[in-house]
Amino acid sequence: MIGRECSLNIKKGYRLQWEEAQAGWVILFPEGMIQLNDTAAMILRQFQQPTVVHEAITKLEATFPGEEIQNDIIEFLEDACAQQWLEPTE
Repeated sequence: MIGRECSLNIKKGYRLQWEEAQAGWVILFPEGMIQLNDTAAMILRQFQQPTVVHEAITKLEATFPGEEIQNDIIEFLEDACAQQWLEPTE
């Protein structure tokens, strides 16, 4: 389970970038590429540098005031870690 105090970063060897050919954000890694939807890209962009989960949530909540998004963000981050797109930082 991802805690609010956990610091995460895009996994070493993986790169998050806008891909013109795909007209969207992708994660590039040695074995291939994953095309992301807008929401996934918005969340993952918060972790291009080591970032504490609660700081990313605060930034995203400011983008969507009045929306209850914290649980959805944490659920996505847990999935992204399981997919090995993100890793904890030391």
